[in-house]
Amino acid sequence: METPLIHTQSDVEQLWRTLMQPLGFAQHALWACMVEADGHAVPHLLEVDDLPPVFTDADADQLIDFLEHVLREFFPGGSVALLLTRPGAGPPAPRDRETAAAVYAAAQRQGVSLEVIHLANDTDIAPVPMDEAA
Repeated sequence: METPLIHTQSDVEQLWRTLMQPLGFAQHALWACMVEADGHAVPHLLEVDDLPPVFTDADADQLIDFLEHVLREFFPGGSVALLLTRPGAGPPAPRDRETAAAVYAAAQRQGVSLEVIHLANDTDIAPVPMDEAA
C-alpha cells in the first residue's frame, strides 16, 4: 500500500483516512504510524488496544519511551503519527483530549517528534491539535 508523504496536518489526516477505512471501532485504542525523516509514512501500524479509562502521564511516558526507541533504532530523524480511535460519533470528547494532552506532554518531555494527533470514531476523523487538548 502506498501512503502519502507527510508534510502537513492535512497530509496526516489523509494518511489516516487512507489506512483506517471503513470506520467503526468496538473499543478505545491508539494507533501509531512511523514517519521517516523524508516524510514517507511506513504503512505498518502499531495498535495499542483496550486503553485504560484514564490515560495517565505514566501511561503516556511508557508509550513515548517505546516509540522513541523505535524511532531511534529504525527511523532516525523521523516522527510518529498517532490516531486515537473509539466507538461512537461526535467531536473529541474530554477523555480524547486528556489522552492527547498526556501524550503531547510526554513527547515534549522526551524530545519525540509527533505529528498532530487525530481521533477517529464510527463516522469521522478529526485532528486534536496540542492547543486544543486538555
